[in-house]
Amino acid sequence: MAGGTRDRKMPRRVLDILLPAIVLAFVSCGHVVYHNHSSLDDGKWGRGDTLSFMYDGSLDKRNTAGYELSVEVRADASYTYKNLDVRVESRDTRSGRIIQVDTLRCAVFGDDGRRLGATAGMLYQVSSETLYVPKGVGDSISFRLTHAMHEDELQGVADAGIKLNASSGHGRHQSSGR
Repeated sequence: MAGGTRDRKMPRRVLDILLPAIVLAFVSCGHVVYHNHSSLDDGKWGRGDTLSFMYDGSLDKRNTAGYELSVEVRADASYTYKNLDVRVESRDTRSGRIIQVDTLRCAVFGDDGRRLGATAGMLYQVSSETLYVPKGVGDSISFRLTHAMHEDELQGVADAGIKLNASSGHGRHQSSGR
């Protein structure tokens, strides 16, 4: 081959992106039953902007205990707060009863000032701690997300979503009560 030898090593940037994704896939509790995001207009999340998701639990008959829920947020460099707190309301869609309301924290910057999360292009994705959500009366659960920050409008938030893993019911993460 003209021009010398070709380096066959995977580029460092590709490894930086793929490695965290692979590790997360192996350490997650249970299997992912639902994973979805909703975009925010112009990268702004206003106090009145509610993101809604609905999971039909009848699609997964193996799960009888409940779910491990985490919030995922993608933000660009213009988001400068250390954390992003998200209020999560879980509601049984059959009975209309609110199952749970809690606030989950997504750490955006570490104590050393470095931005956390995986990056793809100009966006950084961070996840919250997990929260146990009981299955409820019916098979379907709706989730409503709103930001719980002091500002009326957050700049730099491209989208937010939820990830549900089936829970074995052992070692349940309870509401943090924040």
